[in-house]
Amino acid sequence: MEKFIARRNVANLLYALENGAEGERRTALLRLLVEEENLVGLRHQATTKEQPDRAPEKDNRYAT
Repeated sequence: MEKFIARRNVANLLYALENGAEGERRTALLRLLVEEENLVGLRHQATTKEQPDRAPEKDNRYAT
């Protein structure tokens, strides 16, 4: 449940930032966004996700 709330908070914070938050409000929103992203591990997933260069080979052991 906590991750669901954090994901919703991330979406709401991004919306607020994209719609013209400025000054101290923007700074506070960015700080909160980083905290919420850390809760759900979004930042970690985005930086460690591997992109394969090619598709994995098929296992042909059971092919007829």
